[in-house]
Amino acid sequence: MKQVSVKFLMVTVMVVGLMVSACSSLNQAASSVSTNSQAYLSGKGFGTSLTSLYTAYKSAGKLDLNNANNLLNLATLATNAAAIKGNLKNTAFYKDFAAGAVGSTAMITNSNVNTLINTVAGLDLNSLVTNTKNNVSNATTTSTTDALISVLNTLAK
Repeated sequence: MKQVSVKFLMVTVMVVGLMVSACSSLNQAASSVSTNSQAYLSGKGFGTSLTSLYTAYKSAGKLDLNNANNLLNLATLATNAAAIKGNLKNTAFYKDFAAGAVGSTAMITNSNVNTLINTVAGLDLNSLVTNTKNNVSNATTTSTTDALISVLNTLAK
């Protein structure tokens, strides 16, 4: 009887040890972000360009798309939004992208990053860049600009 309880105790200790080890490994994998990945760098560019547009918008009181810096930030935002738009269901890419966006500025937080990513990814920013560059104003340009201003206004909250 004593021999059975010693074996049982040893097996129990090994099983508990394996469970703790496995849970620790899962927790580390879930929390790790690849800060050198293309997704992280795209997210960082996304956050930086969005914040720069916000700063210019608040400073000028309007989103001046004739300003070269604003147009450059808009083009950068459009490029990075296109990167995430094609990877919204890729959880590893999305996680790294979101971490890059949050790490780029204090204005983008864990509580607003998903809304910002999904909203901006839904905008036709490439058309806005092209239309602005070609000095074309149409309903798409106006509605996309208005939607982008709404996104910028959420950063102030």
